[in-house]
Amino acid sequence: GGPGHGIMEHRDSLFGLEIQVMRFLYVALKGLNALEYMKKESLLAVALTALMDIPEESIAWVGAEALRKISQAPLKTHERFLLGECVRAYLPMGPQHGAEWDNLLATETFSGVKAMNKTIYEEGIEKGLKQGVKQGRKEGIEKGMERGRVELFEMAVNLLEGRFGPLPAKVLADLKSRSRQELRSMITNSFRIKSLKALDFDELK
Repeated sequence: GGPGHGIMEHRDSLFGLEIQVMRFLYVALKGLNALEYMKKESLLAVALTALMDIPEESIAWVGAEALRKISQAPLKTHERFLLGECVRAYLPMGPQHGAEWDNLLATETFSGVKAMNKTIYEEGIEKGLKQGVKQGRKEGIEKGMERGRVELFEMAVNLLEGRFGPLPAKVLADLKSRSRQELRSMITNSFRIKSLKALDFDELK
């Protein structure tokens, strides 16, 4: 709720005696100008513009432009997915922005955004089917689909570790046992997960 960034200070006192002073740097995303940070080279800054102060008339453009930059960056698949999900999950876009959003994505400038909107799950299935058709073997499809599940598992681990730190062995084992559909649902609805204890696949369906 404060200005975009600065120094905060916390003081502890006991019986009128100041015993500790702690100063630290802070960043308050809502206090930053999204249009200014959209010009930065940092893709993390670009993705986080969805959580910054965006003029109402620029919301659709900020979302589309952020996804365009992410789609064109030399990133690993899961990195591109995570940055893109940050934009999609937190961009304050309402029904009133729908028409402008559709018009932007229909232009050549933002043609790459639609392609990036495919989930890793869909790409895994697609790769498996192509390999199966090419080789003429059912095993090709199955292997491709399994690779899709593995990629989803790795993406889920990266996503959770980014928020909660190293995962306990029990959580990793649970994730490994999950189906593609369950992993995909968890990733799509990850913004609803408040803690590892609250990780419930049934609630995320």
